[in-house]
Amino acid sequence: MNIDYTSFKEENDLVSLIVTNTNVIATGKAEAIDTDGDGLSDDEEIALKTCIGRSATCPDPIDTDGDGYSDFVEHRNRVSGFDPTDPNKPQLPCTERDDSDGDGLKDCEEAFLKTDPHNPDTDGDRLSDHLEILLGLDPLDPTDALGDHNRDGVRNADQIRAHLSPTE
Repeated sequence: MNIDYTSFKEENDLVSLIVTNTNVIATGKAEAIDTDGDGLSDDEEIALKTCIGRSATCPDPIDTDGDGYSDFVEHRNRVSGFDPTDPNKPQLPCTERDDSDGDGLKDCEEAFLKTDPHNPDTDGDRLSDHLEILLGLDPLDPTDALGDHNRDGVRNADQIRAHLSPTE
């Protein structure tokens, strides 16, 4: 029996490419320095008393308390029982530290956020889940890339491509 698999083949094309500097955070007025590239500015980390940079007292500056969740995800989800400086919060640590889709979010973080750990762009809006989380958008809403979160007349995706904050 011969089967022609060519009819099942789907070509993939690069539709857009967004390059970003993870050590700079776009704000409404200026750019903030993020030495460890975790999504929290150095000023925020100083205020939170989390690590900045790699040292003996800070083996993993992206995950200060060592529970597997990034400081950024923990800080943004404090109301859900997270704390970037307390390894006992949340109660369920992240033991699987893989990032199956390579989007910058660990699989356990994606489980909490309800995004697909095997798809870097869960909502299909051409912005990675991690980028949307960092910039205050919803990785489960396919329309927010085309929206105008800060009501300045420029679409969110266009602001991101221009290295501007879509929320400030």
